[in-house]
Amino acid sequence: MSRLNLPDHDDENPVLQASLLYERNGLSVIPVHERDKNPVGKWKIRQTTRNTVAELTVAFRGSGSMLNVGIVTGAISGELVVLDVDPRD
Repeated sequence: MSRLNLPDHDDENPVLQASLLYERNGLSVIPVHERDKNPVGKWKIRQTTRNTVAELTVAFRGSGSMLNVGIVTGAISGELVVLDVDPRD
């Protein structure tokens, strides 16, 4: 298994660190609200354009633990696909 490249950033915010890690490894990262999957702000542009390191830093540094990391699937994130299975019975 290959190791992911850790971001060169000394911030103590683990959510910011995770967002920078995912961005560095080619994923389109968006901030989402802490206790749900709803994005903060408009996200559809992130299907074609990724947030910059500066944009992610601004979004996640000021939020403390109030945000989580979301990943936009599809071509922008290397054809990433997610299968969400919720067995009911």
